[in-house]
Formats: sequence, C-alpha cells, structure tokens
Amino acid sequence: MIELNIDVTEVIDGYTEFKEYINDEFNKGLMLRAIDNTIIGKSWPRSYFELRSSILPAILGDKASKFLFWFIFGGDDSTEIDYEEEDLPLLNFLRSNYTDKFLKAKQFNVNPHGFYQINYTHGADKDRFNIYITRNDDEQLLLRTSVVEYCGMLSQFIEYFSKMTNAGAIEISAEEETFLKMISSDLKETFNRLENRFYEGDNNE
Repeated sequence: MIELNIDVTEVIDGYTEFKEYINDEFNKGLMLRAIDNTIIGKSWPRSYFELRSSILPAILGDKASKFLFWFIFGGDDSTEIDYEEEDLPLLNFLRSNYTDKFLKAKQFNVNPHGFYQINYTHGADKDRFNIYITRNDDEQLLLRTSVVEYCGMLSQFIEYFSKMTNAGAIEISAEEETFLKMISSDLKETFNRLENRFYEGDNNE
C-alpha cells in the first residue's frame, strides 16, 4: 500500500513538519475542512487520490502529508516516534474518523462494484440467514436465505474456488497462498465442529 511505503526517516521528518503545522489552530481547522469538504463533495470517492496527491500536500507540505496518510492507514506504531502528548487527541481523531472512509474510497477506485463488508444475522423465527453485502459504492444488498440455501451457497463457493485454482484459471500469489492456508485450517476446524454437532444427535438416538 503506497500510503505505508515510507521509511522511518520520512515518517519522523513528516511528523516534525506535521506537528509544526498543527500548532496553529487555524491551520488545524484548515486541514480538517479540506478533508471533510473533499469527502462530502460530489466527486468523492473518486477524489480520494486528488486529496492525497495534491490537496493536502498543498496545505501541509509533502512530508507532513505523507506522514498524515501513513498514520491514518495504521502506520507501524513500533516506529521510533515520540508523539507529543498534546498531539494524540488529534491523531486519534484522524485515525478513528478517516481510516474507514479512506480505505473504502481506495477500494471503490479499484473496483466500484466490489464488496467492502459482509454482515450476517439470523431471522427472528430461526429459519433464515440474512446476508448484508455492502459494496464499495455504499450500496447494500440483502439476501434472505434458508438453512439449505445458505449452506448450498457456501458449498458452491468453495467448490468453484477449488476447481478454478486447481485448473490454474486463477493465479495465487505467495502472500495469498499463506492467507489461504490459514483459512483452510480454520475451515477444517469449523467443519469438525459441525460434524460433531450433527453426528452427536445421531449417536444419541
């Protein structure tokens, strides 16, 4: 991720300039208004890259702007930076208020119709699963499925993925392979729990 791709020296120099800039309350307000006005503007989230590449660098300077995005995107806190205690409320505000918005904006620009988040609930009558899919453009889709439909979808997803990867239709990077190994282990544990739940009933009959 380009926002995190800066070295320790750049982070420290950037924080030094950022700290000097926000010392002035007017400057601090100018920075926050620039971010908020961009987010509520008609061009958002397409204007994210303009915010990162030109709007904030013009206000803060390149180094301070790079630090700001590095921090908002969860820059490594183990980096040797002595944050001033008086700066922490603003820094925490920036991270808690803008991280999610910036991530969604980036994902939208890569794939507007991709999904950002999936949430699950179950129906009050205990006969339905509700699947809420939030797309990168903030549109939300709702799927209401029975137990059989829900499990059928899961089975088809896994079966299709297995066939495509085994056939070489989808290329898996080394990083993705490590992640998939972790997921595979989790899936095995999940299936074991399900089997124990179902077969336990059979054994008690």
